[in-house]
Amino acid sequence: MTEISIDNVFFGVFSYFGRAILVCISYGLAKHFVVEMKTLSKWKAYFKIILAAVIVSLFFMSTYGTHSEPSPSDEYDGIFGSGETVEDFKPTRAERYEYGIIMFIVLLIPALIGTNKGLEEIRQYEKQTKESKS
Repeated sequence: MTEISIDNVFFGVFSYFGRAILVCISYGLAKHFVVEMKTLSKWKAYFKIILAAVIVSLFFMSTYGTHSEPSPSDEYDGIFGSGETVEDFKPTRAERYEYGIIMFIVLLIPALIGTNKGLEEIRQYEKQTKESKS
């Protein structure tokens, strides 16, 4: 009989939560960016969101197979990257590119939806403003 590893289940659940949070952040930031930058044209907004997804995906691609660990002399700050970078495994070029493409798609789809929703909010706001002035 096969035993179930609680550690694998625990880390698997948090892995999916992390991905869900990443998708929500991608959506929310894109929507917020578009709403705050009301002067952007529709195509400029989409272009900037796609460019941001490319940049973040390149970062994920470059750090694939590594993680940070605290160095003995420093306090560890996982968010801002203090500590040592440890190589977990040596990904091939194809694996690294594949991971970058996956992260691009995972970030891009909710970001485009958020951009679209932000543009809709701007149109509704402008429509209400016109109606209230009339």
